[in-house]
Amino acid sequence: MYFSSMIEGDGYMKLIEQSTLTFSPDHKPAGTCKPGEIVAFHSMDAFSNVLVSEKQMGSEIPLEESNPTAGPLYVEGAMPGDVLAVKILDIALEPQGVIVTCPDFGPLCDEIEERTAFVKADRGNAYFKGVSFPLNPMVGTIGTTPADGEIPCFCTGKHGGNMDCKQVKPGSTIYLPVFTEGALLQIGDLHAAMGDGEICGAAVESAGTTTVKVDVIKNTHLEWPLLETDEKWYVNACGNNYYEALTEACREMRRHLQRVTDWDKTDIFMYLSMQGDAEINASYCSSSDIPTAVRVGIPKAMNIRL
Repeated sequence: MYFSSMIEGDGYMKLIEQSTLTFSPDHKPAGTCKPGEIVAFHSMDAFSNVLVSEKQMGSEIPLEESNPTAGPLYVEGAMPGDVLAVKILDIALEPQGVIVTCPDFGPLCDEIEERTAFVKADRGNAYFKGVSFPLNPMVGTIGTTPADGEIPCFCTGKHGGNMDCKQVKPGSTIYLPVFTEGALLQIGDLHAAMGDGEICGAAVESAGTTTVKVDVIKNTHLEWPLLETDEKWYVNACGNNYYEALTEACREMRRHLQRVTDWDKTDIFMYLSMQGDAEINASYCSSSDIPTAVRVGIPKAMNIRL
């Protein structure tokens, strides 16, 4: 049984269920699609569905065995130098998710105890310790595959990956750089609810199914993933710390604005200070090697072009 916003009767054209823990060009595709097709990705939760009791701790699961994604999906016609446009149509979640605290994750990690808690989801709300709040289903990890090498699914980068951006939700479109033939798209790490920053290092982690429409935009360069929502354009970027990540995101947003205005770099810098929003996707303790992920958003009225 799933919580879902899909209209009854909508069907899946293809279902991707193969699970992988890394983004790598060596992975055999789990399926193929043509541009414009609708595909569903069924993924386990961030702990590979291992946590079945609140007596189990998240630290029992090695980091390299966390954050599995479904895929990869080979998209016909996608080539290096293109952009993959992935519109999130629906996220269907299991009726119960899990959140944990772990050593070295989150700004208060050295002041709290390790704990696991199950969180029920019902009729659009999450229930935790007698408090209810609205669900905001989102995709934590979505990305294309690098041209060479291997990137763990718990990491983020120019390919996308574990961006933990709560705006990657039904109705939004994420634009991802393509580095290898077929793009090799992977999706997973679904969250039933998460606040900006993912403060304790986890959200309401859930297994479920993400339904997307996939398109290819030819010969368009992106340095970092670009996200389109109903109200804003966001650049998602990462770095070793907040300032480094923010610098990368602002620089990429500046490049987009240079294409649609006659402003110089200083004009754009001023505009970003007046209308840009710098938001933290996920940030971990300094002892963690996982990059800090941020997004910078501007009003949709700026009409970014790809």
